[in-house]
This record gives sequence, C-alpha cells and structure tokens, in this order.
Amino acid sequence: MSASEMQTMLADARNAGAMLVSEDDLPDLRNAAQRNGLLCRQIDLAGCRSKLNLLDRIAHALQFPKTFGRNWDALADCLGDLGWLPAKGYWIEFTHAAEFRKAAPEDFDTLTSVLDDAATSWATQKIAFWSALALPDALMDALDDEAVDR
Repeated sequence: MSASEMQTMLADARNAGAMLVSEDDLPDLRNAAQRNGLLCRQIDLAGCRSKLNLLDRIAHALQFPKTFGRNWDALADCLGDLGWLPAKGYWIEFTHAAEFRKAAPEDFDTLTSVLDDAATSWATQKIAFWSALALPDALMDALDDEAVDR
C-alpha cells in the first residue's frame, strides 16, 4: 500500500478500528496518521503479561483520569470519551503485541474488541479512532496462512 493510500484509508472514520499489522509496516502507518493530524500514542507491551499491567500501560499513555477503574468497562468508557485529549482523530499503536497475545490470549481478544467498539463509537462523530497491534512478520504470515486454510 502506498503512503497516499495509507493516508486516505486512515482519514476515513468509517473504516477505523483495531488492526493487526506487521511491525515493519508500523512506521509508515504512523507517518500516515501523523500526516492526517491524528493524535498518536504508542503503548509498548514488551514484558506485559497481565490485564492489569496492560490497563495501567494504556491509562498512562492516554493520560486517563486518576479515577480509572482498571477493568474492561472502565477502559471502554475512557476510550469512548477522551475529552482530556481532544483531537480530530486518534492513532493508538501497541508495539510488541505478540508478547501480550501469547501471555494472555483471551485478554488480547477482549482488548481488540474494546478497541473496535471505541472506533465504532467515534465514527458516529466522524472521528477516526485507529489502533494497531504490531506483530512480527513471521506471526503475521502464519496468521495469514491460518486464515486461508479456514
């Protein structure tokens, strides 16, 4: 995908959501998000093995209020508001996502669902909310192969 195609894709709030991306593609996607004027935040999941650690990392990166409840519902509420981080759109990238996916696969799936729900909610306001969970190329290839086999 070319840089201009990435930029066009990221500008459309209706297409926004959580996506698994190759670690190699992350810099180009981030650059496209920045060119679109999206607020960009990075959350490093290296060594993240639990839901509470994940929630703490997200809360820190997105400057959640001190009253953040450290559960999935509270995450959904905060992601659906972000009044303290006003922006024309959002780009949230999770680096080293494979580590968390391996350590807590059910929580990884719940995270992607919460992120998708936030994107759907923001889209009603015509605001793009993208989240990218970066995985190594080898894992992306394996997931692609698995999807083809189904």
